[in-house]
Amino acid sequence: MGPDSLIPSDRIAWRAVDDRSASVSQTLFDETIDATITVDPHGRIEEFVVQRWGTPPGGDLGLHSFG
Repeated sequence: MGPDSLIPSDRIAWRAVDDRSASVSQTLFDETIDATITVDPHGRIEEFVVQRWGTPPGGDLGLHSFG
């Protein structure tokens, strides 16, 4: 996901998770990738988690949360 991933469009959908987190889904080539952004009470990014392809230790190749 690049900076253009933040602009809502027909391929990008945002939704509120709670009062400090938002989730974004981006669809490209029939594949949907999700990311979640959590901010602190001052609006600073506290955590950013995105799905990515990989093989984590002890895991299989596939989409896994990273962040």
